[in-house]
Amino acid sequence: RDGKNVTIPKDIYDDGISNITEVICITVFPPEDYSHLTLEGGFIQSGESEEFNISLSNPVDIVGFQFTITDFPDRLTMTDIELTDRTSNFVLEFTEHEGSVIIVGFGMGVIDQGEGPIAIATLVADMVEYTTNVEIGFTDIFLGGTPGELLPVLDHEESAYLRHHQRDI
Repeated sequence: RDGKNVTIPKDIYDDGISNITEVICITVFPPEDYSHLTLEGGFIQSGESEEFNISLSNPVDIVGFQFTITDFPDRLTMTDIELTDRTSNFVLEFTEHEGSVIIVGFGMGVIDQGEGPIAIATLVADMVEYTTNVEIGFTDIFLGGTPGELLPVLDHEESAYLRHHQRDI
């Protein structure tokens, strides 16, 4: 053990013989080293669009990121994404893929350590007959640090509530 790295021996059993020459190394990061990725929850009127902040709390500078946003049930469609003050030197792209959205951001600068929105996503809600709770989560999250290493990150699932549109009579 050397501070953050823990070596765990892996025994391989073959006909009752143990081979302890293979070692799996894992890195255990202290909680304060983790970044936190969130998408604010809220309400969207059925059939309407709304802007939601994608925020990052990061203890170190970030040079690039990629993540996938999923919604369950699949009732939201991303139509636009905008930069924020934290990502003004970045190129930001998104693509829909099998009901999820893949977002990639990279640039000439860095996202300074700190917290706040890194993107503003415009989401459009499907038409629904009843108020519907949609869980929004992140998968396949990659944050790149300044020396090019992958950084540890925790994601936080949120909810968006789609409200049924009431017609005036």
